[in-house]
Amino acid sequence: MVDEVWEVTAPADVRIARVMARNSMSAAEVKARIDAQDAFVPADIHPSVRVISNDNITPVLPQIEILLRQLCGQNNPYIFAK
Repeated sequence: MVDEVWEVTAPADVRIARVMARNSMSAAEVKARIDAQDAFVPADIHPSVRVISNDNITPVLPQIEILLRQLCGQNNPYIFAK
């Protein structure tokens, strides 16, 4: 069992562009692959799921640091050594 799950997500247009660049696929091929993978999407986010945005706008590392501080405490010397 776990206390919480951290989900990294990005908008569909960002995901499509990344896969197109990485795999030399067309937008239609990428969308078909995404549609096949997104068969189950819960209607509501579970309260124990923390969402990290990887949208090319919001920096990822500060989001992780905030979550670590919330999880481990603001002054945890093992996580936030100076």
